[in-house]
Amino acid sequence: GLKNPQNELNSNTLANDTSENQAIYDIYNFYNDYYFEYNASKWLENEDGNLSYDNYTLAYIQSIENLTSVGFDINQNDGRASFFTYLYNLFSSQIDATNTTLELGSSSFVYDNGIYYSFIDLVYTASIERCYFVLIPENDIFIEFILSNNDTVISDEIHDEVVSYICSIQEEQVSDTTGNINTDIVNGIDSNNVNIPSSETNSTEPQNSA
Repeated sequence: GLKNPQNELNSNTLANDTSENQAIYDIYNFYNDYYFEYNASKWLENEDGNLSYDNYTLAYIQSIENLTSVGFDINQNDGRASFFTYLYNLFSSQIDATNTTLELGSSSFVYDNGIYYSFIDLVYTASIERCYFVLIPENDIFIEFILSNNDTVISDEIHDEVVSYICSIQEEQVSDTTGNINTDIVNGIDSNNVNIPSSETNSTEPQNSA
C-alpha cells in the first residue's frame, strides 16, 4: 500500500515467527487517513488499488461520514440496527439480475475491537461478492469493502482474515502547524454515493437487533 512515513518503521517488519513462512505486514491506505495492516507475503496490492490473493479480491468501495446528520446514531443499538436494515433494503430493492441471490451473512452489526461490522453475500451463478459494512462510532463513519471470489463460496479462513483486517482499521494522527494532533477529516455525506451492485434477492429479512 501507500506507505506513511510515520508508520514506515512498522511496515514490512512485523513477522510471525511461529510460522515457517514469515508473515510480512504492509500498510493498506484506502480512504483519506484510514489504513489497516495486511499480510503482504500473501495479499498483493494490484494496479487498481485492491488487494488480491489467489482468486480473491478485497476492494475498498466507499466511505460515508456524519451518519448522525442523516438520522443514524451509530453509537446506539437502535441506530446501528436501523442502518443495517436500511443497507439491506437498499441492496434488496436494487437487485434485478437473474440467477443471483442476496443472503444475510450476519443479522446485525457485530462488535470487535471498537469497530462494528456486518456483511451480506451477493451470490451469482459462478462467483460471490461478500459486502462488509464497517462502522466506527467514534468517528461517525461508515466504510464498505467487497471481497469477491471466482467461486460461489468464501472460505472461513479468508473471511476470518479479512474481518481481522477491517476490525483493526486505524486513523493516522496528523500533526498540524502548531504541533497539535489533528484527526479531523472534512467530508460530508453528500460527497459520497451509495453504489449498489445489481442482482436478484430472495426473501430473507434482517433482524432489527445490534
